Formats: sequence, structure tokens, C-alpha cells
Amino acid sequence: MSQYSLYQPFYRDHIPKPSAVPDSSPLYIASILNAIGARPSAGLLRRLPAEAWDPLSTAAIAVGLAPLLHCRLESLAVTPPPAARARLSLGYQAHAHRNQAIARQLTELLAAFSAAGIPVIVLKGALLAHLVYPDPALRPMNDIDLLFRPADLPTAARVLEDLGYQGHHKSAGEGAGVVKHLSTYRRPGPQAQTPNPFLSTAGDRMVEPHGSLEESWFGLRVDITPGVWERAVPLVLHDQPAYRLSDEDTLLHLAVHAVFHVIMGRLVFLQLYDIGQVLHTWGHRLNWT
Repeated sequence: MSQYSLYQPFYRDHIPKPSAVPDSSPLYIASILNAIGARPSAGLLRRLPAEAWDPLSTAAIAVGLAPLLHCRLESLAVTPPPAARARLSLGYQAHAHRNQAIARQLTELLAAFSAAGIPVIVLKGALLAHLVYPDPALRPMNDIDLLFRPADLPTAARVLEDLGYQGHHKSAGEGAGVVKHLSTYRRPGPQAQTPNPFLSTAGDRMVEPHGSLEESWFGLRVDITPGVWERAVPLVLHDQPAYRLSDEDTLLHLAVHAVFHVIMGRLVFLQLYDIGQVLHTWGHRLNWT
């Protein structure tokens, strides 16, 4: 048994679902955002009462910002009470372990798609964690998002099946009408043991093969797919060939995705931080015209 599997009872018993942010959450969220922002106030954090740290650290985990908060507190030499500090430290370590496993999974996927002659654009966390974050563990991930040309989706599905993935398929008109991916793939194995999807360290991540970047929700649609393949940037990721969106398409994709998170009533803190990291890392070369 790995040390990370020992975290599961702690997470199961103490970590809320992402929607279950503690009471007085605006105060805690404001303190978290102060800590991870561009100009954090260490003095303000040190003046927080001891009893605030338990709900604050729980809120950070619930909204996916615990690794960032942990590392920023370390750099500011701000020491929370022992229980909150342990909670954040364990969260960071779990994300580090989990993201290493995701990197191995993505390496296998990219190698298989390359061998099949299928170009693939790596999207969101699986890419950004390694390109715009100083430490991949700082960017929580729950799945692997990949963009294919629509004509390549059947071949990509066969590659996934050859790797042992099982597909779950839906129709375009089902539910909210989300059409950017109509199938998801997962290999049989251990599933999440925690109520918070950011914190499971068990099993492969779900793979979502996208045929477009269209965001949709009950008839509201925004599609930025046209032209993205022509502007895509080749790169080597985990020693495998892949593509990423251009800088400008990356920013636009993240912005539209964040807006739809708001429309769907989902938390958006991590998506906004992605945008901030892209602007911080690539902002000097963005073509704003």
C-alpha cells in the first residue's frame, strides 16, 4: 500500500464536495485569493484567528486551490495551525502523486495516437500544468481532455479500446445538449474513494476525446473551433509529439470555458487562475488584434 492510499480515509471523512463550501465562505475565499494572488499580504494572513484556518483550508480543498495555497503559505513563511497545515500539505502531496500518474497515462496515450498517425491537441490542465505552472502539482486535474479532428474520432476510439479503455456514449440531444464530446473513456479499475473529485489518487483518469471546442448548455452555444487546427502549435510533451492551441486560442478557449462554468453554476476559481497563469507566462507575446 502506498502512502497516498493512506490519505483516503482522511479525505473521505473530512473533505466536502466542491459545492459544499463552509459557512462564511466569502471571508475564507477572500483570504485564499489574497494568499495566491499577485500581491499577497503575509501580515493579513498571520492576523487570521486560529479558528479560521480549519474552515479556510477545507474551503481551499473544496474549490481546488489547496496546492496553490499550501505552496504560497510556505513561500510567505506563514504557518497555519497544525491540523490545517497538515490538511493542505497532504492535499499538495496527493495532487503531486496524482498528476505524476496522469502524466504517465498521457504519455501512453500520446505515443499510441502518434503510432496510429492521429494528430491530437492536448487541452486544459493536462497541458497547462506543465507549461504555465511552476510546479505541475499546483494544477488539480480530474480528467484528460484531448481535441481531435472529427474525421479522426473513430480511429482514436479504436486506439483507446486497444489500450483497454471502455467507452460511455451519449446522443447530441441528451441532457443539456453538450456536443464537444459525445463519448468518454475509462479503463476498468479503482474509482474515486472520496466525495471530492479533485482528491482521488486511485485509478486512471477519464479521457474525453473532443471533436470540437463548442461550449453548449441547453441551447446556448459558442463554438471557437474554426481555424484552431490551422493555428495549432506542435510541441513535445512527456517526450511524445502533440499539439497545443495557439496562445490566443488557448486564452479564448479558457475564457469561454470559464463563462460556461458560471452559466452552469459551477465553481470557476481554478479556471480563472488558469487564465491568469497564461497571461503571466505568455501575455507578452499575445496578439490582441
